[in-house]
Amino acid sequence: MSHYTRALKQTCVYWAPGAIAFNPAERAYEDAVEIKCNWNDHIELGETPDTTELVNAAIVELASLVEESGYLWLGDSDDLPSGTVTPIGLDDAYEIKQVLKKVLRRGRTLYRAILDSDG
Repeated sequence: MSHYTRALKQTCVYWAPGAIAFNPAERAYEDAVEIKCNWNDHIELGETPDTTELVNAAIVELASLVEESGYLWLGDSDDLPSGTVTPIGLDDAYEIKQVLKKVLRRGRTLYRAILDSDG
């Protein structure tokens, strides 16, 4: 385990985006997985690469690659409300609007997920 991976002290739950449905409200998501992270509540005005304005709810550092349009929720999967299958409607589950990649020493990679406050 690398020094950076040991520095990730928190756990979050990640839902990868699944098949795109005709109606965005019916979008499917992959099964939830736990990943280690550093979650920083960081509300600020930002923009996506296509210059769409958004209000960032948090910036999450990860050693695992996540995808835009997926969702992150801070906590262990054991703490999810009973019967939770998708992140839609889950309090404090935020949509990933942007993923930044930074290559560290020895080829290790750090990912930063920018979360949308509109969830």
